[in-house]
This record gives sequence, structure tokens and C-alpha cells, in this order.
Amino acid sequence: MRHGLVAAVSVLVVAALCGPARAHGGASVVPVLGEVVPPLPAGVEVTVVASQVSALIEIHNPLDEVLEVAQVDGTPWLRISRAAVEVATGVADTYASTSPSGGTVPSDVAAGTAPNAWVRVNDVGEWAWFEHRLHPADLVLPRGALPGEQSSITLANWVVPVRLGDQTHEIRGTLELRTPLGAIQAALRSGPPQGLRVEVLSANVPGILASWAGPGVLVVLGRDGEPFLRFTATQVEVNVASATHREAELARGNPAPAFIAAGSGEHWERVAPTPTYAWVDPRTRPPIDLAADVTEGSEIVDLLAWDIPLEIDGVAATLVGVTRWMPFAASGSDRSRLPWFVAGAVVVGGVLLGVRRRGRPLR
Repeated sequence: MRHGLVAAVSVLVVAALCGPARAHGGASVVPVLGEVVPPLPAGVEVTVVASQVSALIEIHNPLDEVLEVAQVDGTPWLRISRAAVEVATGVADTYASTSPSGGTVPSDVAAGTAPNAWVRVNDVGEWAWFEHRLHPADLVLPRGALPGEQSSITLANWVVPVRLGDQTHEIRGTLELRTPLGAIQAALRSGPPQGLRVEVLSANVPGILASWAGPGVLVVLGRDGEPFLRFTATQVEVNVASATHREAELARGNPAPAFIAAGSGEHWERVAPTPTYAWVDPRTRPPIDLAADVTEGSEIVDLLAWDIPLEIDGVAATLVGVTRWMPFAASGSDRSRLPWFVAGAVVVGGVLLGVRRRGRPLR
């Protein structure tokens, strides 16, 4: 229980202090997706999604035609199509894109002497990564600049070129300085299965704190139906080959594996010595750029209904929940302090309470 509680509070504090990118005066730098020029074909979806530390780009391509992403020098490192996602083992961005801080690039890759090969890492035609053109290290905030109560300041533009077949497209957006007017809250809609105690952790990307006391084995399934987490009476394991594991690490702001070959089977690693574990779950994540009538209003708004499938000794079960927008006015909070849900986590102390989303497509 102690290990699980520490992990849970850590998730909350990181979310509260970091947001998309914390600036001065309580404001945050938010990457906002603008348009794709020229438009991509219908069905190809580009979104900017939140993590606890920095934003990511996610692209879904249901077409046979390959969409290719290159690093700044023009060297391709990522290919996405309906059949597969592939990354280049000899290109720096394959590794740098796994971490908000730039990742660890092997020395021979950085020197340009590593052999290059394309490795298949996904069979569902979708990939998310830390795109460092969305959070440049040389970004300068104007002195004394703070947005008003219901406004934002555009600091810079960003562009990520991609190629679909023979056509080059530009994903365009802006970096905006915004004052937070509320916070994300998440909760279960119904009680968990018998033997499972759950607390939903409200944060920029909400998380789950679970403790298993049942007689059998509890498996949390990933977004593609693959085994993701496994709880027994003595420990918790994660399937590092799960695409959801990679997405969860990215959403938490942790470095994720550069690549794990698709179809390599299950690879389990112990992550907790007790049957209690907290993780950030991307399925609970709302859009990063909420409409102004939501963020500037005084009403609590349901943003996303979600479900997390489970198996208990092979019997199906589900965690069903909702993610909401909670205006500070509705929660009675002072935006100059830590968000109200962090204080709530500390009050809980030692007490352990016991869908896949797609963003707005750009075409």
C-alpha cells in the first residue's frame, strides 16, 4: 500500500506542477494545433495530446499509402500506414522522440555511423511521440507578459513537415501562453469488481491507483486488447511489449522504449512488490485544446467517457469512468495554489480507496 500511495501522490504532484509546460505566474505554454497544408486525405488524423510534462503529436493513418516523418535535417525516421508503423534504428529522432528531454541517442547514431534499418513496431497504423519542434529549447517568454483572465498570448509558430506518398504536407500550430481557469477531474461511474480497490487520480492526464485483494489474477487490458498489467497476490507486472505501456510512459512524461518489434510476444517485468500500483492511463485523457466556452465558463463539463477492460481469471470486467472540466470557480479553489486535487491526495494519506479516444481530425 505504501508503494502504491507514494506512486499515486507522485503522479498528482508532477501533473499539478508541470502541466503542458509551466511558465511564470501560474501560466502554461500550450501547443495548439492549427491546420495541415495542404489538407491530408479523409481518415488521416493528426492530434496534439497532453502528457504530464510536455505535449506529443499523434498520427493515425488508415491508408495503404505510407505517411513519413523526418527529423529537422530531413532524414526520415518514422513511417505510418494501415499495415504497420516502422522506425529507423540509425536515426537520432527515433530515440530523441521517446522522451520530453530528448532521450538518450546512442553514440554511433549521433555520430551518423550506425547502420540503419526499418523496424516494425506497431500493427495498427498509429504512433505518438515527443515532437521537439512543439517545445523548442530556445523559446523566450516576453518580459511581464501574462494573459488576461480569459485570453492567451501567442508566443511562436511551429511546423512539422510530413510526406504522404509523393505529397509533402505541413502540420502547423502555435505555442500559446495561457492562464489556467480550471483543472481536469476524473472519476469512476460505477464501483470496481469485487476484490479490486480503485482511486482515480485527477491530473492533466488522469491515472488509476489500484489494489488487488482477490483470490485470482487480475489483468488490465490495453487499448488494442493486449495484456497490459498483471496483478497477483504478491506483485504487479507490466507487459513491456504492450503499446499501451509505451503510451502510458509517454503520458507520464517518462522515457519510453525507442522500439519493440511488433509481434515479439509478451514480455513481463515486475513494477511493484505488492498488489498495488498507480499508472497514468491515456484512455482517460481529454483533448489538450478545449473550447473557449468550456474553459471560460463556470459549469462543470463532462469531456470524455472512458472504459478500461479487465480480466479476472479470464472473466471479463470493466472500469467505467468520466473525465470532466472543473472550473476553479466551481471548486472554490484559488488558482495561485496547487490544484485542489493534490491537497485531497495528501488528506487521503494512508487510506487506499478501494474507449478508445481520438481527437479532432484535421483533414
